[in-house]
Amino acid sequence: MRSLKCEICGEETEKLMSCALCGRKVCSRDFDEVKGICEVCRETLCEICALRLAIGICNECGRLVCEDCSVKVGAGYLCRECLKGVKGRA
Repeated sequence: MRSLKCEICGEETEKLMSCALCGRKVCSRDFDEVKGICEVCRETLCEICALRLAIGICNECGRLVCEDCSVKVGAGYLCRECLKGVKGRA
């Protein structure tokens, strides 16, 4: 049987899983079976919805945010929750 290499750790294995978000082929150690995604994508998921990859960090609370859960403000981002708070203080 042919040995395959994990795209994250480089470990050789006979079976690789495919990440549902990015398509990386990874070993079982670098795969979250519950979410069906690789470790890299799991670490960079939006901290609001936990469904999409983050595009930035909320300038107010510091959470990773995706495009749908944030609003671009100047050169940065605010999550929709913090945006409500900022508008309430204005």
